[in-house]
Amino acid sequence: MKPIQAVRALLSLGAGIYITFTQAHGATTGLTALAFFGIGLAVFEGAIAFSFMKRKTVIEHVVLSITALLVGGFAAQNLIENNTSHDQAAQVFNLLAICWGFASGALELYFARQQGISKSDRRDRTITAVLTLALAVLLAAWPLDIVSAVGFFSAYLMITGVHLAIAATTPSSKGADSKKSAGKKSKS
Repeated sequence: MKPIQAVRALLSLGAGIYITFTQAHGATTGLTALAFFGIGLAVFEGAIAFSFMKRKTVIEHVVLSITALLVGGFAAQNLIENNTSHDQAAQVFNLLAICWGFASGALELYFARQQGISKSDRRDRTITAVLTLALAVLLAAWPLDIVSAVGFFSAYLMITGVHLAIAATTPSSKGADSKKSAGKKSKS
C-alpha cells in the first residue's frame, strides 16, 4: 500500500461525500470541504513524508503540503471570520479552488516528470495532475454559479479519490518491471 495516496484518497472521498450529502451546495459547504481537504492533506501528507520517505521525496510532498495548507487555511479563515456576504464567499471559494487546481496540478505534473520514480507512480501523478488542472481550467474559464462550482469540486474530489484509492491499493510493479527488462535482455 502507498500511504500518501491512501491518505489523499480518504481525504478526497471524505470531502466529496460531505459535499454530496449536504443539502446546501453553497459557498459555505465548498469552503468547509476545501478547508478540511487542504488542512488534512497538509497535516497527514507532511507527517507521512517526514516519517517514511527519502529527502528528495520529502521536499516534493512538503511543497504540496504547504500549498494545501495555504488553500485550506484561507478557506478556514473565511469560514471563521464569517463577515463576508454570500457572493463574496462564492468568489473566495472559486478563487481558492482555482489556485489549488493550478498550483497543485502544475506541481504534480512537474514532479511526475522527475527521474527516479516508477512508471506507475509517474502515471498516477500525471492523471491526478490532469484532473486537478481540468478543475482549475473549468472554474477559471467558465463563469459558474456557486452550486455548480461546488458540485464540480465535489465531482473532482470523488474522481481523484477513487483513482488514488485504486492506485494506493495496487501492488507495486517493481518486480514486474524488472522481470520484463530481464526478459528483454535475455532475448537479445
